[in-house]
Amino acid sequence: MGYGNPREWCNTLMDYGEMIKHKHPNPSRKSIHHTVQSKFKGSNREVRGSVIKFLTEIDGGVVKNTLFVELPFERARIEQSFEGLVKEGMIEGVRVRYGLI
Repeated sequence: MGYGNPREWCNTLMDYGEMIKHKHPNPSRKSIHHTVQSKFKGSNREVRGSVIKFLTEIDGGVVKNTLFVELPFERARIEQSFEGLVKEGMIEGVRVRYGLI
């Protein structure tokens, strides 16, 4: 099994996973590192996601002030999210004019 027949190996692994799932309803919840993710609505993740979505939907450059007008969040949160995304390399190659802030 395995070397000569990869399909059989994959099916065996899936069967094993199914067996574990029935034996332990959700093994990851027993992990000391398991945490429940915070709500998305109103979070910084929502602001960051909105900034990225807006920038991917526009054609060409954007005046940074447009973000403050178009997105329904406080100016400081948009600014912080934008700067963080740039610093992390999540936004690059976007032409943003800073003069009209």
